[in-house]
Amino acid sequence: MEAQVIVVDVLSIADHMPGSDAILFGLNLARALKRIPDSSTMLTGWRWNAVPIVLLWRDDALQHFTAFDPTLSGVTACSVLGGWEHIYDVVASQAVSFAERVAQHMMLAGWDLVFDRGRWHRVRIRGGIASMETALYDARADAYARMSHAQKRMYRSVASTPDAIGEDLEAFESMQKDLRLLEIVYQHFFERHAYFLRAARHEMYPHPRLITGQGGTLFPDIVVSPIPGSLHRDQNVAELKRPRMPLYGRNGESAASRRGRSQTAGYGRWMSDPSYAAQRQRLFGISSMRTRLTLIAGLLASSSRPAMGPDGVRVRPYDQLGDDVEFRHSAPLDRIMRRLVAS
Repeated sequence: MEAQVIVVDVLSIADHMPGSDAILFGLNLARALKRIPDSSTMLTGWRWNAVPIVLLWRDDALQHFTAFDPTLSGVTACSVLGGWEHIYDVVASQAVSFAERVAQHMMLAGWDLVFDRGRWHRVRIRGGIASMETALYDARADAYARMSHAQKRMYRSVASTPDAIGEDLEAFESMQKDLRLLEIVYQHFFERHAYFLRAARHEMYPHPRLITGQGGTLFPDIVVSPIPGSLHRDQNVAELKRPRMPLYGRNGESAASRRGRSQTAGYGRWMSDPSYAAQRQRLFGISSMRTRLTLIAGLLASSSRPAMGPDGVRVRPYDQLGDDVEFRHSAPLDRIMRRLVAS
C-alpha cells in the first residue's frame, strides 16, 4: 500500500458523534499519523509520517488548529464551503507537492529519475542501497531493489500527478484504435498500469509458469494475487486477446470468444486443483483462494454487453475496462460532492 496524500473526512465522523468531538477525533488522528516512527515505510521506501494529510470540515474552524499547532505540521484543513473544485484543488496540490518532494529526495539519495506523462520513472541507481536514506525515503525498505528484472519493468514509476490517469486513459483509447497491435503490447501496458486490473503494485504476476501433472505447461497472461498474509482470498486470472477479436456473430458468441473462454477456464481448473497447492504456494505465497476468471477481448461498442458464461469466465471488452477505470477514480470524489450538495 502507498499514498501521496491522506484525506480525513471529518464530516463523516460527525455523523457518529457531536461536531466538537468529531473535530477533536480528526485532529488526534492526524497527530497519530504524524507520530508514526521513521522506521515505518511503504514498499516504495517512503516514510508514512511524511505523507500530507487533508482534513475536510464544513467551515474554517480546523484552520485555527493546523495553522499554529506544531504537532499538525504537514496537515491542511479544507473547508467544504469553497465547493467541489476547491476541495479537488487542495487535495491535488498536496499530492503533487509530495510527489515532487519524494522525487527530489530519491534523486538526492542516488536515483536517476525522468518525468514523463504525469509520472516520475526510475532510470538507474547510483551507489549502494545502505547509504541511500533521506528524511522522506529509505532505499533499504524499497521493494524495487529486491525485484526481478521482469517485475522492475512493471514498477519503474515512483510517483504521479493528477494528470497521470487522464494520460493513461488517453493512451489506452488510442491503442484500441490501432487494430494491428498484438496482445503483448497490452500485456506491457497493464504491467505498467496495474490499477487498470484493480491490482496493487506487488500483486501482479505476468506470465507465471504453471506446470501440469501431465508434464505440460500453462502460461496465463496475468495473475493478480493477494498479498501473502493478507485477509483477502480473491485471485484474478486474466487472459488477453486483441480488441479486434469479434465477441458475437449472427449465431451468438463467436468461436474465438469460446476458445478464449475455454483457455481461461483451464487456468481456473489448475488454480482450484488440490494437487497443485504446493506449486501455488511457491508461486504466489498462498495455496488456497477463490479465483475469478477474466477474458479481456473485443470492444463493447461493436457487441452487446457480455455476461459471465457457465464456465465462470467473465468477458471484459477493452473499452468497458477503460470506462470502469474512469468511473472508479471519479466515484470517491463524486460521493463527497453529493454529501456537500445534501448538506
